[in-house]
Amino acid sequence: MQYDPQATALMGLVAGIGLMGALIGLVVLVLCLIASWRIFNKAGEPGWKCLIPLYGSYVEYRFCWNTTMFWVMFALSAASGIFAGNGFGSLCSLAIAVLYCMFLYHLAKSFGKGIGFTIGLVLFPPIFLMILGFGEARYLGPVGNTFDL
Repeated sequence: MQYDPQATALMGLVAGIGLMGALIGLVVLVLCLIASWRIFNKAGEPGWKCLIPLYGSYVEYRFCWNTTMFWVMFALSAASGIFAGNGFGSLCSLAIAVLYCMFLYHLAKSFGKGIGFTIGLVLFPPIFLMILGFGEARYLGPVGNTFDL
């Protein structure tokens, strides 16, 4: 086999780009976790709850919408996995997408934000989660109902 310096340089470049992408992804993940921790704290929940996958989601549904919708999403996710590859599985996936957008709307409303912020959460979640967590947004209660703390 013959040594090709151009191929070696190209492989090094691709590996460097991949490593840089992984590093950027890790930084964004850590920032999103910190923002989620702060969002939970603003809602009066201990921040560590956001680190536990299903429980964190359950708590988040509790403080910005309701837990029944969490269980609906959970059942739809299970049905989507079971019936993957056919029409019913696709329908479940579509329902999950719609309900998740509704969840993001309720999250935004719970912090006094509107539909524009919801669109931002749908299209650019890391940026808008950081705005919610690190910004001046104040938790108003489930679905934006104000109450005294």
